[in-house]
Amino acid sequence: MKKKLLVSGIILLIIVAIISIGTKMKPSYSMFSPSSQIYIDKMITNEMKDDHIPGMSVLIIKHNKVFLNKGYGYANIDKKVKVSPKTRFEIASNTKAFTGYAIMQLVEDGKIKLNDKISKYIPGFYMKYKGKKEDITVDQLIAQTSGIPGDITDNDKITKKNNNLAGIVNSIKGRTLDSKPGKQFQYSNMNYDMLGLIVQNVSHESYSNYMKDHIFKPLNMHHSTTKESNEKKADDAQGYKVKYGKAYAYNPDFNLGDNPAAYMMTGTKDLEPWIRFQLNAHSKQSVLIKETHQPKVKTEENSSPTSYGTGWFIDESTKDTLVYHLGTLENYSSYIILNPKKDYGIVVLANAYSKNVPKLAHHLDTQMSANQHVTTLQNLINQWQSIIIALTVIIGLAIIRVLVLIYRFIIKCKPMQFNFSSRNIKIRILMLLVAFALTLGLIHLLPSIILANTDWQFIMSWLPTSAKVALMSILILLTSLFALIFLNIITNTSYSKNSE
Repeated sequence: MKKKLLVSGIILLIIVAIISIGTKMKPSYSMFSPSSQIYIDKMITNEMKDDHIPGMSVLIIKHNKVFLNKGYGYANIDKKVKVSPKTRFEIASNTKAFTGYAIMQLVEDGKIKLNDKISKYIPGFYMKYKGKKEDITVDQLIAQTSGIPGDITDNDKITKKNNNLAGIVNSIKGRTLDSKPGKQFQYSNMNYDMLGLIVQNVSHESYSNYMKDHIFKPLNMHHSTTKESNEKKADDAQGYKVKYGKAYAYNPDFNLGDNPAAYMMTGTKDLEPWIRFQLNAHSKQSVLIKETHQPKVKTEENSSPTSYGTGWFIDESTKDTLVYHLGTLENYSSYIILNPKKDYGIVVLANAYSKNVPKLAHHLDTQMSANQHVTTLQNLINQWQSIIIALTVIIGLAIIRVLVLIYRFIIKCKPMQFNFSSRNIKIRILMLLVAFALTLGLIHLLPSIILANTDWQFIMSWLPTSAKVALMSILILLTSLFALIFLNIITNTSYSKNSE
């Protein structure tokens, strides 16, 4: 009997441990109330169904808190792998903001000057306009006003010689510009590929290593990398191409030299610190970030209300200046919106090219900006503040009462020798330990059960102090009650033995 109970207890403990570990593997996060979450989930899934998007991950951060970080659909349809915040996508042109920030770091360190000719950092490089050699500056690359055509490498075959950063840049040396540098905005990935080569040449380390050591590691973006091949890792979303309403796995050829412009791989979990950094950078980083959000010098022929910053588009046509960027590949889409004034950021990542990704991002922006359908759990808890305080007081009194009883037990039983050899004691203690373990397991799982796979770390990050105190009081009370029951078991047995 005793052995059966022991084995049963161990099995229960193992089950609790496995379930607990399982819920920590790929958590999603949401601060929205259930009704708001249902509304937002429906909005997202409708856009996915409308354009046959296999999988998507959405991140919303406001006031430095994660309001939502959740995966939808499938990272891999054939393998039935679902998207989670840890799923990595190719973020396409949203890579440019990282490259732009790397350049600004080197400017801050005095290693680059924005007005310098790029030939200073890429020796021997030149372009032509109307038959004459033209000097392009670093700042013109950043602002997309170099005059380099957007399709300059479209017809070039990928070879061993040009399938790297230096190779792809040198492959266009001496070609013709579409406009005189500094005169006209013309979006071109090559501008940011060249900036990536400048980072590489000035820092004397590969672009990939520079990003890892100077941006990813400091921001704890441990799962973010540049793309090295089409081989997929466990957390990588398979890219898809949609034809006639059906998604097909698609892995087009790519040039390693395009990494600084288009081929960073990351997920919404890793992008949390990046978005926080964009909205709430400190000290000298704050100056650099604000610099990247500023429109570059207006071009003579640019009549658009949207300007270009350092890897970001800047929309000043609305009351709140929006900093944003769209990223598209044949098999992935991404969209990031920052509203520095209202202190929130939105990220939408998808594993298919889709016009609905920017549409969804702007729908979410409207909700966050106008506070429509975005009631949060924090708001609800704040409405119950007085009840939470009263409950905490009652729990506090209960804790005092239980502690007094424990003290009396200890004082009363001090001269007695507790006997743990009794079979009944061992059975009761084992049952108590199993009950205690199950209670702890249930407490650990509560966020996941109630709030759709959330964890305590996320909840504690936004809970008001009063609610945190109430939760801690409940834990202390439960622990005290188990201690009291334990003392009651061993003292009752001691009394019975003494009376025999």
